Amino acid sequence: MKQEDLFTIALGLQAPWFVEKVEFVAKANTLINELHLHVNHKPLQKFRAEDGKEYPVYDHVDRNWCHLNFFQHECYLDGRVPHVKSKDANTLQVDLPWAKPRSSFTLLFEAFSLCLLQAASSLTSAVS
Repeated sequence: MKQEDLFTIALGLQAPWFVEKVEFVAKANTLINELHLHVNHKPLQKFRAEDGKEYPVYDHVDRNWCHLNFFQHECYLDGRVPHVKSKDANTLQVDLPWAKPRSSFTLLFEAFSLCLLQAASSLTSAVS
């Protein structure tokens, strides 16, 4: 199994989405590296947009999202987000399975952060 396939499965991505490239970026003077997972989609796909309807791809915008660490490595998803043009000429972002629209964090990162905040709140309540 290729590492791209392994990370596609680990992220829970389903067609048309897949991890196209896995890249480790060494950070100077540290043991923590950056892991970049480059996410792409199969060509000639129709995507569901924010309005709930499906459209063909109009253009793309490059984006990245902070994800949960893999082991000690900081992990980022990098990808080209498809935009679609609706029938009334509005340009819309497609729904992404790993992030909310216009968020810089993956859904898993946001969920983990909320759990940490809840745990910290519980500890603070127990101490006082």
